[in-house]
Amino acid sequence: MSEQLAVPVALQRGRPLGYWGMLMLIATEAVLFGAIIASYFYIRFRTPHWPPPGVPEPKVLHPLLFTIVLIVSSLPAGIASWAARRQLPGRAAWGLFATIALAAIYAAGTLVVMVHAWHKVGAQHDAYDSLFFTLQGAHVAHVAAGILINLYLLAKISRGRLTQYRINGIWAMSLYWHFVNILAVFVLLTTISPSL
Repeated sequence: MSEQLAVPVALQRGRPLGYWGMLMLIATEAVLFGAIIASYFYIRFRTPHWPPPGVPEPKVLHPLLFTIVLIVSSLPAGIASWAARRQLPGRAAWGLFATIALAAIYAAGTLVVMVHAWHKVGAQHDAYDSLFFTLQGAHVAHVAAGILINLYLLAKISRGRLTQYRINGIWAMSLYWHFVNILAVFVLLTTISPSL
């Protein structure tokens, strides 16, 4: 049987463990994506033609619009975090739902762009295609993971009860979401750089 805490969780000082765990996850993800982006530019600047002959230059408009939609999703994620800390489960649920909806638009749109590019030239054609699909695919996978976790949190708070554990989860996911959105800008600029 668990003992009661001498000080309620809400009154404890310092950051919750979920905050530090999320910062560690963000740091490892930043290193992962930093390595992929560095590989992209390393090969790009050592190759005379980028993208290689026979590979069409990446489109700019659709990826730009989808990235803007994803960046806008930071606003409802922040609202969800703000509302959760103030014990407003309805507003927190609305924020999570809006975040999920905007992220789903980004993920679906980016997957359509990737599938269209895949049909033109597969990922095994050359280094450019491999890096393009790895970078885009890894980012969409991170967005999809965020959608799933936000769906879980939304299901948990849909009953109208916000525990400190769930508040910390929404807060940590808000941090993750802002990171994923900042990362989206770097992914976009990297993948459309041959067209700029």
